[in-house]
Amino acid sequence: MKCLETRTTPEGFKRRRYRTASNVIQRTIEVPLELWDRVNSVGRQRDRAAEVMRTIDKQSKKRQAIALRKNGVERSEVAKAVGVSVRTVSRWTNA
Repeated sequence: MKCLETRTTPEGFKRRRYRTASNVIQRTIEVPLELWDRVNSVGRQRDRAAEVMRTIDKQSKKRQAIALRKNGVERSEVAKAVGVSVRTVSRWTNA
């Protein structure tokens, strides 16, 4: 990839134009790390929130499966009710 030009934007960022071997022109902007960390922190917080929600959902399903198995419901029926595989129900209930 060959750099065709480098310019500075009015905000002070470096903007570069490149030409690839297949003659495609690509443009890049270099963003300072401090600014990127502030902008990207919202995405990381969203990712962490989604991970917490998945964990809570999994634990809820596990508690529901264990309760159903203790009430004598068959593994296949528990799997359908909770929305997981029969193998997962077996692993959770050790049966």
